[in-house]
Amino acid sequence: MGLVNSTVVNEPVERHSAKYDLVCCRAFMSFDEALPLLLPRVAEKGALLFYKGKRTVVDDELSYLPPKMASRIIKISVPFLNDERHLLLLRQTNR
Repeated sequence: MGLVNSTVVNEPVERHSAKYDLVCCRAFMSFDEALPLLLPRVAEKGALLFYKGKRTVVDDELSYLPPKMASRIIKISVPFLNDERHLLLLRQTNR
């Protein structure tokens, strides 16, 4: 993709102990199962980004967020796709 300062890791998350500034995933596993696996891999000021479908599903999944997590839901348009899609951005907060 030609992205600078980025690394694509395409293998099981359990094999990684490093922390990353941004962890992205889609169609990975259920949200409540993914959070405990992915959150330890996010750097202190990093973020976790999920590619999601319908807003109602995203809203339901937010109930699984641990305390001190800030969320932002971003509606996106995908070319040649009429279905609803969203990005869910998660960051740890000190509040």
